[in-house]
Amino acid sequence: MTDRLASRYGLRVGRCGLGAVSYLIAGGALLAAARSSSPVAAAVLIAAATGMTMFTLGAAWATVIEVGRNQVGVVGATMNSLGNLAAMLNPLIVAYSVQWFGSWDVPLYLMGIFFLVGAACWLMVDPERPVFDESQAPSSLVRSAATLADP
Repeated sequence: MTDRLASRYGLRVGRCGLGAVSYLIAGGALLAAARSSSPVAAAVLIAAATGMTMFTLGAAWATVIEVGRNQVGVVGATMNSLGNLAAMLNPLIVAYSVQWFGSWDVPLYLMGIFFLVGAACWLMVDPERPVFDESQAPSSLVRSAATLADP
């Protein structure tokens, strides 16, 4: 989907637009789940939110390739590590917010807001601008460091 959108409308829409819309829908679904009086409706909304977050994976990794260019490994590892950190903290945030506020609605509101912030962040990404200055190639940095290490 992201490649089709990118080839038809450009990288901005294909990568960032898809990510922003997916996170916007996920955030809205979680906020709606928090307000739902029906457990079945809440479960369906949470499942829809989860599905929408998975929908962004192609856009996220394609954006890593676009902005990482020759340093795609570093950019991909950074994104993956930060995602893993968030995944590690999520159960703690949920557990403590339920304990402190005595309600399962609070974590749904928090996660919904996080996804809405994530949607706004997607809009600030420029998939055509590399994150590293291509003139400062790491291979030359490695050679410089190796030269310093040799006696």
